[in-house]
Amino acid sequence: MGGIGSGRGLGPTRRTVEGCLVLSAADVLVGQWICTGGSSSGTMTWVTGDGSDAQIRGQIFYNVCSIDSSCAQLRLVFRIGERVVTNAVAMEATSPNFGGRRWWFDCPKTGRRSLKLYLPPGEASFACRKFYRLAYTSQRQSVFERALRRARKTRQKLGQRPSLLDPFPPKPPRIWWKTYSRMLANANRDQRLLLQESHSRFAKLQKRLAKAASGDSPVA
Repeated sequence: MGGIGSGRGLGPTRRTVEGCLVLSAADVLVGQWICTGGSSSGTMTWVTGDGSDAQIRGQIFYNVCSIDSSCAQLRLVFRIGERVVTNAVAMEATSPNFGGRRWWFDCPKTGRRSLKLYLPPGEASFACRKFYRLAYTSQRQSVFERALRRARKTRQKLGQRPSLLDPFPPKPPRIWWKTYSRMLANANRDQRLLLQESHSRFAKLQKRLAKAASGDSPVA
């Protein structure tokens, strides 16, 4: 098992979701961890980077015992440095009004139903976002940074590089025209915001340079 929690924290600021290992109920279902009336086990690994640059962020061993079709017990084993840690997490299924079944975690710390559990660096228990008071990186970003992140993400969803210097990608065969039109409209909105913010920043820089040239104040 790979060690978890060796990374540095974020100091006095709130920790973010993006800095955690995230375990979602969707991971459990896609991986077919739950076998009604039986048990299953395996490993889950979190990786950053691609190809030769890939690095393991963390790894857990899991064992799932399904009590019945609506209840399961999940056992997670992982390492924090040299220490082996075990978490017990209960799962339950509900029946939404639109049909089907939805699985949830019962947060080990708060007892709240959660679709995702998080493990921040240095912590020894997966728990819900509310327990760790986790923020999203986007909450710390400026208008410019959020618009840039959205514009890049849209291009990646359409199978293109995130560079805004490339032409906007054509509609892929797998996407509806209505969806593509909405993505295009959002991308155009974000690019307008980026241009406006760029012009605003450039104007501020010109003023600072003019003041510095006149000797009123130095350029910071």
